[in-house]
Amino acid sequence: MAAPAGTSVFYDRDVQAVFDRSCTGGCHEPGGIGVIDSGLDLTPTAAYDSLFDPTLSRNGPQAVVEDPDNSLLVWKLEGVDPTGRGVSVPVCLWSDPRSPCPKSRPSGRGSRRAL
Repeated sequence: MAAPAGTSVFYDRDVQAVFDRSCTGGCHEPGGIGVIDSGLDLTPTAAYDSLFDPTLSRNGPQAVVEDPDNSLLVWKLEGVDPTGRGVSVPVCLWSDPRSPCPKSRPSGRGSRRAL
């Protein structure tokens, strides 16, 4: 999940663009199932604080800076989550514009694997 060597990644330009394209269409936006279930609002005005301010989430901090092994966001993107909270949305799913946000929870739970 790291950027290639020599590449600069900017939150506003790169990360938020992924959220806008893949996460907010009915899920992680006000009134969406992702916000209702977790409190995680990934719209441009709320995403950064939603990810890093543990008081804004029902599940604690969503992203842990420089600690992907303890980042709920990374677990969701890998499609595994040992906590069993919410819905896992593997990168292969959310990166496909034809895939809508899951409307129900998956029946099985994966196991956390090392990065």
